[in-house]
Amino acid sequence: MAADYEFKCTAPDCGASLAVEYTPPVVSEDDLELLTNVDSLQRRYEAAVARDSTRAGIKLASPATTLWKLRRYIRDALKPDSAGKKIPAINKRFLESFGDECNDLFARLGFKYVVS
Repeated sequence: MAADYEFKCTAPDCGASLAVEYTPPVVSEDDLELLTNVDSLQRRYEAAVARDSTRAGIKLASPATTLWKLRRYIRDALKPDSAGKKIPAINKRFLESFGDECNDLFARLGFKYVVS
């Protein structure tokens, strides 16, 4: 539920005003649990290794790293020159942190899963 607040200066000859709009977070507590739960991250790591055991450099993602990666994907998607830019679902860094478990979250955030 969004909330709007407006504050106006009541001093004589003061026309200052401040408007604040508060909206609930887009990433819910359940989403944070999905993203940062160490057991889930371990499962995603194991799934990434199982998907391609010959691939070098797959690491167990930390909760902080996963949140940082999500922030980076969102930030990059909002850049004007990012139209048509893709995040490969087989990218090892994506698989480590998100795998297939986070597809619904990415869809709610406005990302589209495209099979190419």
